[in-house]
Amino acid sequence: MKTPHPAPTPVGGVRVGWWLAALVLTALVAYHGTFQAELVFDDRGSILENPTIRRLWPPGEVLSPPIHGLPVTGRPLTNLSFAFNYAMHGTDVRGYHVVNLAVHLLCAFTLFGVVRRALVQARRVAQPGDASAIAGATALLWVAHPLMTAGVTYVSQRAEGLGSLFVLLALYAWLRSLESTRPRGWLGAAVAACWLGVGAKEFSAAIPVLLAFHDRLFVAGSWREVWRRRGLFHVALVASWLPLAWLILGTQNRGGTWAGDSGFTPWEYTLLQCRALVHYLRLVIWPVSLVFDYGRNLPQPTWAAVLPQAAVIAALLGAVGYGLVRRSLAAFAALAALGVLAPTSSFVPIADAMFEHRMYLPAAALIVVVVGGTYRRFGHRMWFGVGPLLVALTAGSIARNADYRTAVGLWSDTVRKMPANARAQGNLGAELSRVFRHAEAVPHLEEAWRLQPGVPEVAHDFAVALDFAGRRGEAIGMYREALRLAPDSVLTQLNLANALAETGAQTESIAWYTRAVAAAPQFAPAHTGLARQLLRTGRLDEAIEHYREAARLSPADAEAFFNLGDALAQARRLPEAITALREAVRLRPDYAAALTNLGNALLLSQRTDEAAAAFRESLRFAPDPRTHTNLGYALVLIGKPSEARAQFEAALRLDPGYRPARDGIGRLGPVP
Repeated sequence: MKTPHPAPTPVGGVRVGWWLAALVLTALVAYHGTFQAELVFDDRGSILENPTIRRLWPPGEVLSPPIHGLPVTGRPLTNLSFAFNYAMHGTDVRGYHVVNLAVHLLCAFTLFGVVRRALVQARRVAQPGDASAIAGATALLWVAHPLMTAGVTYVSQRAEGLGSLFVLLALYAWLRSLESTRPRGWLGAAVAACWLGVGAKEFSAAIPVLLAFHDRLFVAGSWREVWRRRGLFHVALVASWLPLAWLILGTQNRGGTWAGDSGFTPWEYTLLQCRALVHYLRLVIWPVSLVFDYGRNLPQPTWAAVLPQAAVIAALLGAVGYGLVRRSLAAFAALAALGVLAPTSSFVPIADAMFEHRMYLPAAALIVVVVGGTYRRFGHRMWFGVGPLLVALTAGSIARNADYRTAVGLWSDTVRKMPANARAQGNLGAELSRVFRHAEAVPHLEEAWRLQPGVPEVAHDFAVALDFAGRRGEAIGMYREALRLAPDSVLTQLNLANALAETGAQTESIAWYTRAVAAAPQFAPAHTGLARQLLRTGRLDEAIEHYREAARLSPADAEAFFNLGDALAQARRLPEAITALREAVRLRPDYAAALTNLGNALLLSQRTDEAAAAFRESLRFAPDPRTHTNLGYALVLIGKPSEARAQFEAALRLDPGYRPARDGIGRLGPVP
């Protein structure tokens, strides 16, 4: 007879399943408005411009993300998760947000399990129900905390969520092994989580340290016993640092964002981190005025200016050390927070000194310390404070997530809070240009250039905004400056060529188009721009060849085949023109201009009936006096003068002064 499984531990009548349901409900309320939020900042490089996620096979490509200092650089597991997203729904943002929220919930579930089991095993609570209450309150407050939005709503920071999940899973598996009659399976799961974690984010390197300290403090009692009992297990964990080192070295210093390329000395970076760490602590306690991006032009503090923050950090480190000696779980939680922050918040300088998403997992450790202390003091009366706090945090997350709905909104919020942030000013300007608000973009890009001159991307974006705002002369000067800073930028070469073409500088324009084509022969817009200018200067045969190459490189682009067909028609190569224009129409059946030009080519080829059909189809989509008139002439040739007159009259209703239509009516003579 089988022994029935015991029911999940109740807590004042609330079972574990209800805690998990409460976490799901809280997360859905806090993040319900994020599923349509735009991709922003590094999301473009990680998803929209990342060729390695376009297919799942062969795996070598997807496991080798691009080396540009992006959130996927050196993190193959994170890149793989985006590849699965792309395979399911392309670049539809909803799927990416759904997966990020799912990862957030899995972290919350695992956090609940880790805290609950750690408290019971360390005998820090009188009843298992007390452990569930502390774990439930911790997970609820954490899942609703506005500071978490930086790791959830900002899609490319899935690396933060996945790395945190593997840290929590390793801790959970370790704790389960301590109470299992067959611990090897759970120990193996902890090792697997550790090894997978290094493929998600580098702070997973803290797992071996955390498990070793937990073993020493709460299980084995001494380092000798740790080695005697589970030495092989801990060696297997530490061995995960080898693939981590390989990943970091193989990404060329993570695209130049790690030590040595930050612009800070170790001492300067340490001073910055004194300020950053205390700021992070404040945000956990009072999460207002959250900032999406602190930028790279942060003012360098002096030692005297950060002395108060340094004193706070020293006091906290002393308290943690004392707590570890006393085998305090709160001290261990603080150690976990420090271990996760160590790769980015120590003396090792990296390019971006501050980012709020780095507090994603450390905040959980700090929240459990506060909740545990409160429960110890007030017991179940704690909920009189936790309940309203949970509501306030959820409301804060809803409000913060509203900032993420559009890229312009998010960068506007960032600039409002940090107007001296050059990168924020530049990105706001670029996003305003992207939605054709060029005049508004100019002052922000000008300010970004003033704050941090010498950044080629800012120079290029500034030039584009000036160009489309009608300040073409200034734009050309800024394009030249951008090319001085980054001579190989094909996009800048192309935009400069476009601007020169519009000012009539045909010879120089052709020279820049030619340079762009030589630098990027597979870039179709460069061929199109060069062909357009060659056509303007009468070099028709050369233009046709470049239009043909653009069409070959962009076989799904109707515009490319339209351009080719138009050039071939001008060269009176009518059979080739008809073929190209038919392809343009096949790709875009409502392409009225292509249908009209196809009709013209057919008419010149004396295929009058086909021409009339093409003109009629064009008029279905776009009434135009020229098309009506050409259809009228085709109908004259077919022998349908009354229908032809109707077409000429339709052309004159659209444009009473259109001379070819009047001539057509004149040739038909008076109405019989």
